[in-house]
Amino acid sequence: MATAIHGDGDMLTIDDLCRRFRCTRYKIYRMMREDNLPFVQFGGRRLIRRDSLEAWIDARESNNGVEADGDDE
Repeated sequence: MATAIHGDGDMLTIDDLCRRFRCTRYKIYRMMREDNLPFVQFGGRRLIRRDSLEAWIDARESNNGVEADGDDE
C-alpha cells in the first residue's frame, strides 16, 4: 500500500526542527542517527513528517520522559 504525499505543511525540514527545538543542525542529525528520529530522504534532503515527529515525541514522553541532554553540539 502506497503512502500518500502530504501537503507542504506536513513535512518539516532540518531547519524547521532546529527552530522548533532551538538546537543545532548537528543535534538534529545526531537524534536521527542515535535516537531513531524518523525521516525520509529525497535526494540530499531529509524531511520529517509532522505526525511522525509527534508520535516520536509521544513515545519518549510515555516511556521515560522527554530525553534532553542539553548538549547542542
